[in-house]
Amino acid sequence: MAVTDLAITDEAIEQNTTEFERSLFDGEKVVTLEIQVLQKTYDQILAALARQGLEPEGGLRIMLTLGMGYLEALNLLQPGDATQDRPVHELMELESKAAVMKYHAYDYMRDNKIMEMRMNATQSMAKDYEQAIWRLRAENETLNAENEALREQLEQAQSNGNSATETGLKTAQPTQASSRSIDRRLRRQRR
Repeated sequence: MAVTDLAITDEAIEQNTTEFERSLFDGEKVVTLEIQVLQKTYDQILAALARQGLEPEGGLRIMLTLGMGYLEALNLLQPGDATQDRPVHELMELESKAAVMKYHAYDYMRDNKIMEMRMNATQSMAKDYEQAIWRLRAENETLNAENEALREQLEQAQSNGNSATETGLKTAQPTQASSRSIDRRLRRQRR
């Protein structure tokens, strides 16, 4: 298989990302949960999370999903069946980790969308700047050509020993309006 056969286009990546987001987050939205607990309970929760090496926000999500997994498991199990305790515990851990990872994936996807929008705006600005550069280069070339033509006329007049008024260069000299126009163009080019 040739290397070119493995090339993935930006369009294919965007389509796969969109499909992934749709399958993982279809109908999802972020909900803020607010509960009241005693300060002592909150301090105990934070201490327990710190012992596990978890940050408060992510750790609280894990605690909620572990509890949810535990309650779901209780509904599925026969009371007092000790052989199922270990798989239930592992299932609860996996479910809680999956829920936290899904939340983070949702958060990262949202951040990625924002960065894509900013990147598109930056690319659009870059194209505008490129067009301005080409336009200014064309103006610069025109002005350089005009300048060169005037120099040649002046040199020719000087070599013939004639003054500028005798050779008709008086009409070729810039008027006050064209002088201002040239000054504006030069200032724009310096920017």
